[in-house]
Amino acid sequence: MNSVLCNEDITVVTYADDTYVLVSGKKEEGIISKTQDTIKRHIEYLKKMGMIVNLDKTEMMWIGKNQPRTTTTLSMNGQNIEFKKSIKALGITVSCDLDWSNHIQNVVKKGKTLMVGLKFLRKYLSEMQFLSTVVNSFYSTIFYASTVWYDCSKKSQLKSIDSMFYQLLRTACRDY
Repeated sequence: MNSVLCNEDITVVTYADDTYVLVSGKKEEGIISKTQDTIKRHIEYLKKMGMIVNLDKTEMMWIGKNQPRTTTTLSMNGQNIEFKKSIKALGITVSCDLDWSNHIQNVVKKGKTLMVGLKFLRKYLSEMQFLSTVVNSFYSTIFYASTVWYDCSKKSQLKSIDSMFYQLLRTACRDY
């Protein structure tokens, strides 16, 4: 991960071929103006480096309780980019109000899919093989980037993850 601070209100974060432009400010107009200017300059820089920017894949999200009152789109190179309520960034579903419900629902769905496979594999694996498989597939999927979302989640949201762990323990003990 590479982070380049443009100034005190703007940070450009890059990871592989993903770029995230973070803009902060107090007034909507100033934030919109800074965002458009920063993205325009970043696109020009990438073009100079021989890279192609796909504006169709460009997403924008306004984070915080004060959602924009007047602007729902930004215009970049003649193409309108709408603000979204949530985006997927490096495998994490982030919502504009920083509620992690959607991300946890996605995690639980993946976990349930993995659980089906793990229950099938359990009868063919030793306990050590099974536990190794659980750590390598299940835990890494369920807790990916959990330092970002876990402590900010509601207890009611985390109950579904706890439920999967109980199922996993029963599977490990062959008590299913």
